[in-house]
Amino acid sequence: MNIVVLPATGISKEPDPVFYLVGSPGQAATESAGRAAAEEEQINASRDVVLVDQRGTGGSNPLRCRFYPDGDLRQYLGPPPSPEQVRKCRVELGAFCGSWVRARLPKGYADPVHAFTPTLLISGALDAVTPKRFADEVAAGLPNSSNVIVPYGGHINAGTCLDAIAAQFIAQGSAERLDLSCVEEIRRPPFSVQEDRPGS
Repeated sequence: MNIVVLPATGISKEPDPVFYLVGSPGQAATESAGRAAAEEEQINASRDVVLVDQRGTGGSNPLRCRFYPDGDLRQYLGPPPSPEQVRKCRVELGAFCGSWVRARLPKGYADPVHAFTPTLLISGALDAVTPKRFADEVAAGLPNSSNVIVPYGGHINAGTCLDAIAAQFIAQGSAERLDLSCVEEIRRPPFSVQEDRPGS
């Protein structure tokens, strides 16, 4: 497993680290080290932050098919891969996946989680990929959770307000009595019509 540890930056260090996993299929947490250092600055002041590349991502035996060169915007904005490209990818990945241990999933594997573990859920009100109703459904099985909906928020939400809430949650180990007042002050971000680049 490939990991990166961001040591606590403050003088007073808590003994338990925070583990950072990235969602989205195929993403590597270690590739987000710079962003994590910025987003988790308040948490990282007193705790180590451990970024883990889950199996098949980043430096943990990555499984990926490159349809376009790295940095090529066609991977985001271009046409989807052709059926032939997908078939080739499947063959390439099959050589690796075939050696993985397989087992039958137990009954209820995909059922909603029910737990009393303190949990902080953050969703964007305008997220079309994982809409807030998903968080509502998850929260129904987590009685010790706090379900924060970010006004005008999209799929990825960050900023000093949410960082402070996450730091509160981790520091107190509970979702109760979190100060969420700053959430109501979040405004729709402006559109960026031009990217400032050196020499432009």
